[in-house]
Amino acid sequence: MTKRVDPKAMRQMCMDILRKNDLGKYTVPTHGLYPYQWNWDSGFVSIGFSRFNIERAIVELETLFSGQWKNGMLPHIVFHDLTHDTYFPGPEFWKIKESIFSPSDVKTSGITQPPVHGFALEKIWQRISDKPKYESRIKKLISQVAHNLKYFYQERDPNSEGLVFIFHPWESGRDNSPVWDEAMQRINIIPENLPFYERKDLEISDGNHRPTQDKYDRYVKLMQVGIDSSYDGHKIAASSPLLVQDVMFNAILLKSMESMISLTQELKVDNEWMTERYELGMDNFDSKFWDDQDQWFYNHDLISGEATRIKDIGGLVAGFGVQLSQTQKSSLLKYLERLVETDHYLCPSYDPQGPLYNNQRYWRGPIWPHMNWMIYHALLRNQETKWAEAIRKDTLELIGRFGFHEYFEPSKILASGLDVGYGGKDFSWTSSSVLDLLYEL
Repeated sequence: MTKRVDPKAMRQMCMDILRKNDLGKYTVPTHGLYPYQWNWDSGFVSIGFSRFNIERAIVELETLFSGQWKNGMLPHIVFHDLTHDTYFPGPEFWKIKESIFSPSDVKTSGITQPPVHGFALEKIWQRISDKPKYESRIKKLISQVAHNLKYFYQERDPNSEGLVFIFHPWESGRDNSPVWDEAMQRINIIPENLPFYERKDLEISDGNHRPTQDKYDRYVKLMQVGIDSSYDGHKIAASSPLLVQDVMFNAILLKSMESMISLTQELKVDNEWMTERYELGMDNFDSKFWDDQDQWFYNHDLISGEATRIKDIGGLVAGFGVQLSQTQKSSLLKYLERLVETDHYLCPSYDPQGPLYNNQRYWRGPIWPHMNWMIYHALLRNQETKWAEAIRKDTLELIGRFGFHEYFEPSKILASGLDVGYGGKDFSWTSSSVLDLLYEL
């Protein structure tokens, strides 16, 4: 068991890790497995930097948006440094030149990630003491974030519901979650038709913690869908075997829209289209995602027309973007109560009583601190301060005991026999999220 540290010392450790992973204009998630700039990682990192270095927080987002496509799509990876060979898929595998909208001066992936940048930018703006000094740069970022948000409604909302789809599990940010299993099984895999590839993750990480080879074959197949569709959202909607409106993705989208509406009002920037799309998404959120029978928020599969009925952490993040009804709140709190009663830390990425639970494998059980950060704020939004404090407390205890890892053991009984967390160590968004939670003290 590692030594617990006091909040002041922990804050310093958070800042030290962010500086360690800082390559000047962008931050890597951790050295080794993740050598590039990741989309939503950088959003969370900018929130952490905003607690002690406003300039560096702004630069993080400016550097990320240097990879934005002409149609507004913000890729999930920007390959600033092409000398690395420790990550698959690398820059050439994406074939982004198949799209007329891809950037000409930087290499990126061809898919996106949860649009956290609206609320990240709002946090940064709120923490700037000398606002005139940074106003022009913030306004430029507002226009870039708005362009990204508009992209989703133009290319990922085929039914004009104010709710958007993703076509690759990597876009969700929780790529190995059981919520994708059923849709992934629809993908027809013919091994000889797959391009040759070599996984790099297994050279660095424990294979028992990572997605299986079968999952990776399906990830690669979905990459090919994007390439064959020239990364056009309308063509993807017509051809992809996986089209899912993800609860968490849409909750984050709505939260960023809400933050952007607030920012544009304060800075007197036009936001008429935002208000209309935001209100439409809010109106349709419950009817699309809430299941009265199971009392849970489920993803919606656009191909089958059915709910996924898999209880993963996305259902808890729903309250980050919307105001919960009393019924919804009561059901989610009962779930948290059950986790506590069964000696689990808050909050596992998948229900420990579910048939697909795996305490160590990526997104099929372990706890992720940046997810706890969103659930913490979801509970505050919905006036559940006691439970928000419980999640903050558990998160800080995990870090104090096991270090700043990528993810953590949910079972308190199993955790009692461990010395460290799981996945990458000295992780940027872990440090950033924990730093922000420490300031809540």
